[in-house]
Amino acid sequence: MKNTGDFIIENDVLIKYVGSGSSVTIPHGVREIGQAAFRNCRTLVEVEIPDSVETIGDGAFADCDMLWRIWFPSGLKRLGRDALRNCVDVLTLDLPEGLESIGSHAFDGCVYCFRVWLPESLREIGPAAFSGCTCEIWLHRWIPSMKEALIGHKGILHTEDSPDTIPERFRTAALTGFVREKNTDFNSPRTRSYLEYARLHVEELTDEAFRHPELLQLLCTRGLIPADAVESWLIEAEKRGSKEQKSLLRAYAGAFGTERLVLARKGRREAGDPVLEAKAGRLALMEALADIAGRRFVLDGTPREETLSDLEDWLERHGAVVEPALTEKTDFYVVFPEGNRTVLPEAERSGTVVIDEDGFLRMAGRSYPDTRSVKVPGWLREFPPGACRSHTELCGITLPDGMTRIGAEAFQGCIYMWYFSIAKTVREIGDSAFRRCRMLNSFWCPPCLTRLGAEVFRDCSRLSKIELPDSLTALGDGAFRGCHSLTEIKIPAGITAIGDGTFRDCSNLRKIDLPAGLTAIGRRAFNGCRNLTELTLPDGVLLVGEGAFAGCARLRELRLPSGLGAIGESAFRGCPELTLRAPAGSFAESWAWAHSMKFEPLNLGKD
Repeated sequence: MKNTGDFIIENDVLIKYVGSGSSVTIPHGVREIGQAAFRNCRTLVEVEIPDSVETIGDGAFADCDMLWRIWFPSGLKRLGRDALRNCVDVLTLDLPEGLESIGSHAFDGCVYCFRVWLPESLREIGPAAFSGCTCEIWLHRWIPSMKEALIGHKGILHTEDSPDTIPERFRTAALTGFVREKNTDFNSPRTRSYLEYARLHVEELTDEAFRHPELLQLLCTRGLIPADAVESWLIEAEKRGSKEQKSLLRAYAGAFGTERLVLARKGRREAGDPVLEAKAGRLALMEALADIAGRRFVLDGTPREETLSDLEDWLERHGAVVEPALTEKTDFYVVFPEGNRTVLPEAERSGTVVIDEDGFLRMAGRSYPDTRSVKVPGWLREFPPGACRSHTELCGITLPDGMTRIGAEAFQGCIYMWYFSIAKTVREIGDSAFRRCRMLNSFWCPPCLTRLGAEVFRDCSRLSKIELPDSLTALGDGAFRGCHSLTEIKIPAGITAIGDGTFRDCSNLRKIDLPAGLTAIGRRAFNGCRNLTELTLPDGVLLVGEGAFAGCARLRELRLPSGLGAIGESAFRGCPELTLRAPAGSFAESWAWAHSMKFEPLNLGKD
C-alpha cells in the first residue's frame, strides 16, 4: 500500500481519498476506484477520472452532495451499485461508449440531474438505478433490465426503438421524449407507429394522455385528431379537474388558435355574436381561462366579482394588453406600454390576484413564466413572495431600479439560476429568498441594503463571493447555512449579533472579520466550519451560544474577550486541536478549567 498525497492506493486500486480539496484529479495508472473511496466527501465539487480506470466500485462517490461535475473515463466498463447515490448536485451524466454494466441504485437520489446518456454498449443495469430522478434518459435500444432500472424514475425516456419493443407502462414516457427531438422524421414508419400509439391513448382519454399536452397538440397539428373531437372532450375534461382542462386548452389553442378555443369553450355563443367580437382575440382567451379557473380579481383595492369587465377596464386605462401563454406554468402575460413583460399570476391558494393603482403586484400562491430568463417591469416595487419559487427553468433575472424589496422565498429552489442582477434600490431581502439556488456563485449587495432575512442563502452550495454593505443592520438566523463554497466574509459594523446557525456547515470558511460592536454569537453559529483555524471575538461579545463552534475540527486558537460572561453547552464539541485564549482571571479561564479545555492566558500588552 502506498500513500500518494491525498490518495491511498494499493495494487492500482484507489482505496481511499483522504484530502479535502474541491477539485480532484485522480492519478493516472489507477485501474479501479474502490468501494466507498470518496463516500461522504462533502468538499468535493468536481472530479476527473483518468482513462486507465475500468471500474468504479460500489458507493464510490455516494453522498458527495456538492459534486456536480464528473468526467468519466473512456475505458470504463463497470459502474457499481450506489456509485453516485445522493449526489444531488450532479447535472448531467454522459456515460462513455464501452460501459457494460451499471449497478442498482447507482444514481438514486440525483434529484437535480436533468440528462443521462446511456451508451449502446450497455448490457445490464440494476434495479432502481434512477429512483427519485426526474432526468431525461437517452437510450439507444431497450434492454430487458431497463424495466427494473426505471422503478421510481419520474422523468422522460428517449429511445430509438419502436413502441412494440418497449413495455406498455413505459411507452408514453418514451413517446413524449421522442416527439421532443428536434429532427423527428414524421414520415418514417417508426414515427407513424409512435403517433398511432399516442392516438389510441388520447381517444381512450387515458390519464397519460392528459399528462402530456404536447402529444395532444402534436396529434391535432398532424391532423390525427380532428378539432370537433377535442371540442367534445373539453366537456368531458371538466369532470376531471383543472389539470386536464389546461392540457386540452393548451393543445387546442396551439393547434387551432385562441379564437376558436373561446368558441368551443363558450358554447352558448356563436360566431357573429357582438359580445364575442368585442372580446375577441387575446382578451377572449383571458376570459375563457378566468372563467374556467373561477377566479376573482381585486382591482384598485376593491374585490370584484364581475371578473372580466373590471379587469379589461383597468388594463385599458393603463394601456396594457394581454398575451396568451398556454403552458403548464403560466396562464397569460400582461404587457405594459414600456414593453416590459410580467406574469399575471395564478393564485393557487386563495384564487385572488391583486394589482393596485401604484403598480404593486400581489399574489397568494405562485406563478412564473415558462422561460429561462425574465425581465421584470419597471413599475414593480416589490418582488412578490414565492413568485419564482421552484422555477427550475430560470437561468437569470434582472431586477430594475426602483424596486425596494424582494419577498420571502421569491427565488427559493431556482436550482439552475446562475445570473442575478439586483436593483441598487433594494433595501430588504426576505427569508429564504435565494435558498437552494445551487448555481449562484456570486452576489452583489446594493449599497442601501439594511436586512437579509433568515436562511436567505441557505444551501447555496456554490456561493463563493459576497460583500455585505455597511448599511446592513440585520442578518437573519441561518443566512449562509450550507454555503460550502464560501471561504471568507466581512461582517459590517451595523451587525450586533451572529444569529443561530448563520454560518452552520460552511465547510470551507477560512476567514471571517467580525465587527467591534458584536455582542453575541448564537447557537450553532459556526457549527461544522471545519476549515476555520483561528478566530478573535471582539471585546464586546458577552455570549457564546450552545454548540456555537461544534465540529470546527481544525480550529486551533480562539481568542475570547475579558467581558465574556456565558458559554453554552457543547460550544466547542468536536474541536480536538482547540486552545482557548483569554485574559487571566476572566470567566473564560474558569470555564476552560471546569470543562477540561486547553487554555493559555492572553497577554493584552503583546497579543
